[in-house]
Amino acid sequence: MKTIIKTIYLAVAGVSLACFTGFAPKAFGVSPPPDGGYPNKNTAEGHDALFSLTNGTSNTANGHAALKANTNGDRNTANGALALFTNVTGSENTATGYTALFFNRGSWNTANGIGALHSNATGTNNTANGQRSLYDNLNGSRNTANGSGALGNNTMGNNNTADGFQTLGNNTTGSFTSPWVIMPAAASARLMTLFASGPRART
Repeated sequence: MKTIIKTIYLAVAGVSLACFTGFAPKAFGVSPPPDGGYPNKNTAEGHDALFSLTNGTSNTANGHAALKANTNGDRNTANGALALFTNVTGSENTATGYTALFFNRGSWNTANGIGALHSNATGTNNTANGQRSLYDNLNGSRNTANGSGALGNNTMGNNNTADGFQTLGNNTTGSFTSPWVIMPAAASARLMTLFASGPRART
């Protein structure tokens, strides 16, 4: 009788061990496992990356001194040495490339390329794709530059779109103005009514 009880006990113990092993946490697939994870969903890799962080959340900094000055900015991504270097409280910026968005203090900007949006101070909602695109931008907002040097000298111009190598490269403060703004009030109101009503059925 004791032999039967002992056999049952060993069988139950074996099943329990198998179940526990099946649900045990697995080791990382790479060795050494990833590091660089810090509180508040922040990630930093590289000398002085996210060096000044205090309360900022969900930031990612990859590269030497990337996001070095950031203290309270949230949801920023900096890939490249000195990317978003002086950003302090700006949020939801993405910088990819050496010194991209280097002087940034604004939010909602995207810079891809070496020196893209390099000088941006308080400009917001800008997109720069290409080496030194929107390089001199200071306070301009809602600009889109695609191509090396596109809108490179723009400082305070708003709502501009430049596609191609050095397109609008000499523009500094010029801004695109919507036709709804410059159109006489009566004509603008009439067109708005037509667009709102849509096509009319023929009778």
